[in-house]
Order: sequence, then structure tokens, then C-alpha cells
Amino acid sequence: MRVAALLSIITPYLELADVTIGTVPASRGEHLAYPATVVTRAVEEYFGEAANKSLVLVEMVPGDGRESADAWGRKVEAVVGCHALYRTPAMALFGLDSPAVALLDDQLAAVVDAQVSVIDGPIQTLPAHAEARLTAIRDKMLTKTTPDPFIVSMANKVDAGKLRASLEYLTGVSSTIVTRNSYSDDAIKVSHWLVHELETLGYEVEYWPYSDRYSPNVIATLPGRFDTSYVIIGGHYDSRSRNVSSPTDPAPGANDDGSGTALNLEVARVLASSPVTLNYTVRIGFWSGEEQGRRGSKAYAGRADNSGDDIIAYINSDMVAYRPPEVETMEIALLQRDSNAVLNEILMPVIALYEPHVSVCYSPVCCADQASFNRKQYPASGVFENCDWIRDPMYHKEGDILDRPGYDVDGQLTTTTRAVIAIVLTLTGFPDPSLA
Repeated sequence: MRVAALLSIITPYLELADVTIGTVPASRGEHLAYPATVVTRAVEEYFGEAANKSLVLVEMVPGDGRESADAWGRKVEAVVGCHALYRTPAMALFGLDSPAVALLDDQLAAVVDAQVSVIDGPIQTLPAHAEARLTAIRDKMLTKTTPDPFIVSMANKVDAGKLRASLEYLTGVSSTIVTRNSYSDDAIKVSHWLVHELETLGYEVEYWPYSDRYSPNVIATLPGRFDTSYVIIGGHYDSRSRNVSSPTDPAPGANDDGSGTALNLEVARVLASSPVTLNYTVRIGFWSGEEQGRRGSKAYAGRADNSGDDIIAYINSDMVAYRPPEVETMEIALLQRDSNAVLNEILMPVIALYEPHVSVCYSPVCCADQASFNRKQYPASGVFENCDWIRDPMYHKEGDILDRPGYDVDGQLTTTTRAVIAIVLTLTGFPDPSLA
């Protein structure tokens, strides 16, 4: 949107006697889509060490349609307790005192079907060493014109049959699982199953009940040669029905996010077969509580931040298996919002090099688990199944099952799994396999 148009929209809501207009560059870990323009009379309230306000973007869950946009907006404003700075039929932007932001996820979930993107100011920049490390990987990747034979050989180990077998368990085809809602007993069963699968592969596994309210996180570790620096991949294993709080409503969640869970399990299997020890330690996170506001990944990223963990990058996989039957060209999208631009500048050429038949692009979707890491100044991004908003007609519905038109295990999911393996190996680095 042009700045002039933005000003004309927001003018009724602000006293613009002394307006400062500034853009938030993508390389600084912004939480709005790039290029984002911030209009405010007091930049220091939102940016910098003395910031005391947060920009909060509340968005209608796609495909809701159960109430009018106006009614939805009024409900959101009632929960937040003030008028929006700017509102459209599907979103509302607020400027709030930062302490008030922490309670919004739960408050909104109880009243209205909405998802929250929070700019929990100040806007953070990457630490210098982290940005320099990513920049070095990016610059090296941009000069690479031929695929690495070792990465190709590892990616070719991806087995569509194993992806399907994982999905059959997760969605109740070969198990008694009805829902993976984080409040459910079935989610606990799935967490134990994940531990068993990962330990069978030889991983060190942490079973972390971070909250009494939600099912546990499961974190697998593959030690590297330098075992105090981490490349982390992950996604949420929980699912939801229309009722986000129901522990019993059927919620097979084959795509959201059974697909990412199966992908991460298959990446774990392939990496465990590596003939060489990777340079950096790999951790694989299976998060709970994403559907209730990224609870599991927030807890992990917060713990990592408190411990001073050195996380090179976090890569999320969420909704990576659906391709509309009429779409011929396969797409793999990177998340543009709540993501690190330098990291995306690595991921884009990696996918293009190792999966040249795929159209690589950006998607504007928000609110996935990579945001939890990005907001703790850890470089993060994620892969998604298409270049647009959510196209899957069964999103958050009982019909999100494995065997249906458009659910593409052999193509979309298998290809994306190979791409994530190429990404992980590019980020971790590895010694010469011929010397193993």
C-alpha cells in the first residue's frame, strides 16, 4: 500500500500534527509483512530501549464466515478494551501498553475466532554475531551452482511410504486417535508415540510437560561436532476442530499440522542415518498448544533465551501437504512475516537448487511457531505449501483427513521433506563424507 493511501486511511484515528513515518526493514526481524510502514507521532514508544507500547495485529481466522466482519470487529474491540487504530473486514490493529499484551491470546480465544500477531516491542535486531554467521552462509550459498552430492544422497532417502505411515497413526487411520487437541488425552498418547519413534531412531529425547494445561513438548537432539550451537526444526503436533478448546471433537489435522509432524519425523529418520557427524547439533521440536497461541514453541524459545542458547536458525513446517488438484506447478513458500530476511535469502536458493522443478515464493500467512523464535531474536522462518493465503478448504475442519483430493503425500509432502533436509544440511555443515 502506498504511504499516501495509508495516511489517508489512518488519519481519522490519529492526531497527525507531528507525524513520523518510518519503514521497518526486513533484515531487522520485523513482525509485519515487508515492506511495513509504521505511522506514529512517537516512534520511541514502539521502537528502541525505552519502548513501552506494542503494536498488536488481530486477524480473523480464514474461512470462518460465521458472523459479519463488523460484528467480528466489535467483539475484538470489546475484548481488547479500546478502538482499533485501523480496521478492515479481517483485521484490526491496536497500540497497547506492553503489559496488557500477554493476556490477549487467551482472552480472544474465549470470545472470538481470531489469531494474534504481536509486535512485542521494541522491534529487535539480530545480535551482530548471529547476523554475520547467517550472512556468511548466504553469501556462500549464492555462489553455489551445483548441488552437493552428499545433500542429494541424503534427501533421496525420503520415503513417501514412511510419511504416509506416520500420518495414518496421527489421523486415526491406524490408531485410535480422534483428536490431537492439546487439552485431550489423545494428544498425550501422541506425545508418547513420538518419544518412542524418536528413541527408536537413536535420538536423545526430552519429554517436557511445560504446562499443566497443555500436552507436553517433545524435543529430539542429534549431537553435532560443535554441540553448543543448534539448528532447530519443528512444527506443532496438536490439531483443532472449529472449537479450539474441545478435547473430544474430531480433529484429524492431516494437514494442520500432521503434515509437518510427519515431515519432521522423516527428517529425523534420514539425519539419523548420516555416515558423518554434522558440524552443529540438530534439535527437532514437536510443539503442543500452537492452536491456542503457540504455547509450546513460546515456552521453548523463552527457555532457550533464558539459558543463552546459541540457535543458528529455526525452520518451521506447518501445512506442507495440500496442493489443489487444478494446480500443476508445485509451490514451496517461505513465510514472509515473523521471519528473518537473511535466513530467507538462504532458504530460497537452497530450495531452488535442490528442487529445481518447484516454484519457490513467499506466503503472507502468519502466526506459526517460527514467530516464537523470531521474537526472541533467534533467526527463524518456515515452509508452507503455497504462495498465497491458506487454500486448503478443510483447514480446522473434521474433513482434514489423509485420503482426499489435493492431499499430496507423494508429491508436495515428499518434495518439501527433501527440501527441509537440504536446508538443515546447508545450515549445519558437515565434514567431507569421503573421509568418514
